[in-house]
Amino acid sequence: MSAQEDKQVLRQDTSPLIGESLSVLCLRAEYADNANSAVFAQGIDYLHRHYDAMRRVRGDGNCFFRALIYALCEQLLPSTAREILEHQQERKSIDLTTQTAHDRAFSERLEDSIERIDHTCVAATAAATSSLLTAHIQQKIRRSKAELVALGYSETAIDTFWETFMDYLVTLTMHFSVFTVQDFQTEGGESEYLVWYARLLTAGYLKQHAERFRPFIAGLCPGQTVEQFCSAEVEPMGKECDQPQIMALAEALDICVRIEYLDGRASLGSDLPHYICRSSSRESTSIQGKADPDASEAATSPANPTITIHLLYRPGHYDILYPRLR
Repeated sequence: MSAQEDKQVLRQDTSPLIGESLSVLCLRAEYADNANSAVFAQGIDYLHRHYDAMRRVRGDGNCFFRALIYALCEQLLPSTAREILEHQQERKSIDLTTQTAHDRAFSERLEDSIERIDHTCVAATAAATSSLLTAHIQQKIRRSKAELVALGYSETAIDTFWETFMDYLVTLTMHFSVFTVQDFQTEGGESEYLVWYARLLTAGYLKQHAERFRPFIAGLCPGQTVEQFCSAEVEPMGKECDQPQIMALAEALDICVRIEYLDGRASLGSDLPHYICRSSSRESTSIQGKADPDASEAATSPANPTITIHLLYRPGHYDILYPRLR
């Protein structure tokens, strides 16, 4: 095992379930001594051009499901809470020590007014879309229990997990991003119920569309039926995911997933290979070469908004990406 692999294993063992938001440039240090460092550096530069930040996810075999569910919940937060918190943090960094008492009093009153205006304006522009998307996901989860029971899952066994997911979605409207992060950083907390239920949704969708997914599964696990694949590779916690699971969960939730691949492969031009699972057309594409990270959202009508989750894949691991605002 290389020194880099040793460091990766250590990070996986001790890192938070969900980390803080960081610049993607933090990845440079991890690949500085890699024999393929020039290719990785090019990929990291691409990520920095197109993504404002990343969020590390613990590499315990559940990283894809945890990353997707966390990013989904974050996008359902009302009033783009993350932006409000960032604006407030920026204002707190203003140095008021050189102002007179009169100036400080005026500045404080002005800041309070601006914060109230900011909160109102941001909430007004985001509330309608957030409400639509939240209702859409709630409906998907609400219906899922009956669908899973119809597939043979025990209602008694899954009810607590389903109920926790539903309750979390309902109370999400009262969360701010900092509390959402804390929820997902709690060892053995309710967010882990959401992660396992996401696995169940994935398994259920694979079984519902067994004919379609059978060729994918045969390529990964020759001789296994879809049922066997779900029992061995999807339902247990700690099992890494592959293309069938990604497609199934994205389609079960009716969302779009874009995955950037930073795996040492040489790219065409200066762009990374990537994979897009589009829920609207039920078509998934694997692309190498020039493409805009916003292209996966380009076909979305303002009247029919969708959710796009951006993830970073490195061999055996997924982290969350945040596209730059344009």
